[in-house]
Amino acid sequence: MAARGSVPSQTKGLGREYEREQEVYAASLDRNLKSYGVSTPTQHAIYESPVWRDGEPIYHPLRWSCKVAFTPVDAERFANKDEFTYYWYLRRLESKFHDDHDFFHGVVISFWGATVDCVFEVAGNNRAYIQIKFLRTRDSMVKHPHYARDVEKFAYIMARHRPIQKLGPLTDIFGFRFVDRDGRLISDFESMGRISLSHHLELFKLSMVEFDSMKMLEQRKVQDKSKKIVIWHVLNPRENKVIEII
Repeated sequence: MAARGSVPSQTKGLGREYEREQEVYAASLDRNLKSYGVSTPTQHAIYESPVWRDGEPIYHPLRWSCKVAFTPVDAERFANKDEFTYYWYLRRLESKFHDDHDFFHGVVISFWGATVDCVFEVAGNNRAYIQIKFLRTRDSMVKHPHYARDVEKFAYIMARHRPIQKLGPLTDIFGFRFVDRDGRLISDFESMGRISLSHHLELFKLSMVEFDSMKMLEQRKVQDKSKKIVIWHVLNPRENKVIEII
């Protein structure tokens, strides 16, 4: 949901608009990883793409492969085995991210460069995000004439680029959050399927999903949430939009 009096979201089919930028980015990432002596992570089960349905992880790597026993002690803490296995999926994903931190740092700075302070993994609303902390203040980032456009471009690249061999793009696994030097949220983006239809803290994003759904109905199209990325800006709702990755 955008601020009152503004359009809640904008749907934009990017097509191949950023194809050249994606090629430049891929070359930059490859060059940077080689210069740092960092290898691309090998295929790993924890990086398999979860399957989301309206914000609920109906399948994730540990759910289809977990052999950890669900004990009576676990039952006292978790409502059911699905909640138990998802909790451990998030913990193991966090651990694997830290193991591969240099790679993910390279993924980020190959686009954003020296504006980045640090990169880490966080959980928000029961979902994993790659959080990018900038060296600048939130106001200065928002006022930069190309910031919103760069976030959109980065979202497009992250939703198409497949750096880990044989696995889906990083947006299948993570959302992306941008914070300023004081840790204040500036923007984020993530796959539409990850957004919960019942989470009261996500009313802003839910209105964007609903607006996109109405647009699809008007155009007699099926809303494929797996191909949509929701971009949300805290202080600049006019730049909020849903992009379609083709």
